[in-house]
Formats: sequence, structure tokens, C-alpha cells
Amino acid sequence: MRPKTLALAIAAVGLAASLAFAIAPPSGGSTAAPVTGAEAEHSIHWSTVGKGDAIPASMPTSRSADALDAGFAPEWVESSVRPFPGGEEAAPLILAIMSEQRAPDDAWADEVEHYLREFIRTQVAGQAPTTSRVFCNSVGCLCYLERTGSPLTQLMIYNALRSQAAREFGTKKMGMSIMESAPRGTSWELTIVTRPKAMAEPRQAR
Repeated sequence: MRPKTLALAIAAVGLAASLAFAIAPPSGGSTAAPVTGAEAEHSIHWSTVGKGDAIPASMPTSRSADALDAGFAPEWVESSVRPFPGGEEAAPLILAIMSEQRAPDDAWADEVEHYLREFIRTQVAGQAPTTSRVFCNSVGCLCYLERTGSPLTQLMIYNALRSQAAREFGTKKMGMSIMESAPRGTSWELTIVTRPKAMAEPRQAR
């Protein structure tokens, strides 16, 4: 090969490599869309989830108008909560909350959920790494906290919703119950909130 031809060949190889690098995604990066609640639900072997077990880590933790996309699956209630002490009584309300989407104009549900997420972010997650899931709608709210290694301070969400800061949500008439478990070093707490009748009609979101 003549020198000029060799130089052109090397330049072509270099250009091809540069284009391939520009097109290829960064190493270790991911272009996959986030897993939906339904996708996570279908991928989990629920027969391996036992009494008192935490919500499987593959379930979402994002804010959503749908309980499943917020990380709450009915299979978890049946496998973990219902067999747990007090679970038989709590399960119907939990499933009722899960069964309805949050209306886009439901200011009460939107504001309570925002309040809880901010409380968790500023007052709970700073103590130790914490996984949380929150969902509110016309029936009530579910607020789930989970932590590995470091125990949760009990009744944090209950106390936050009974505080003066939360009185606008009708806290005096708000029914609440708490379930707690610590399977295999992972502690979790689920606060189940019944929406007050005075707040039953969705207020238009501000």
C-alpha cells in the first residue's frame, strides 16, 4: 500500500471509531425506561414473600396517581400483611385505598402526599438511608417506610399527621393505624390513614 493510501485508511478507521463512540451510550449508562408498577408486579415471585416481609425492592417508589406505580401491590398485602398480626383487619382498608386512582383535582390527597414526602425527605431520610412509598386518594393514604440495619423511630408518620402543621388536613377526625415489622434486619412501618368524611369531597387543586 502506498503511503498516501495508508494515511487515508488510518484516517477512515479513526473517523469510524469516533462516530461509534459518539453514537454509543456512555459505559454503565442506561437508556431503559423506568420499570412500571405492573412490570415490577409481574416480575416478582410473590410465593417467596412471607408474613411480615418488606415490599420487594423492585417495586417503584415514585409519586403516582396509581397505587401500583407508587409501589403498592395487592399481592404484598395478601402475602405479607394479611397473615401478620392485625393484618386481617387492616387488609380491606389497604386494598380499598389501592383500588382507586387519585383524581387530578383532589387537592386534599395531593397536599397530604406532598406533606408526607417532604416530612420524610427532611426529617426521616436524613437519619439513615430510608426507602419510602406514599399514596393518597379519596379513600385515604398509605405511607410506607423501610430501613435496613438502623431501626426506624416508631410512629414518626403518625406524629407528623397529628401535629399542628397538619391540622388543615382534618387530623382530629383522621383515623390512623400502624403496622410494623422487622424481618431479617429490615424494619418497615406502614401508616394507614382513613380520610375524614369532612374531607371526602375532592377540593380543587390550587
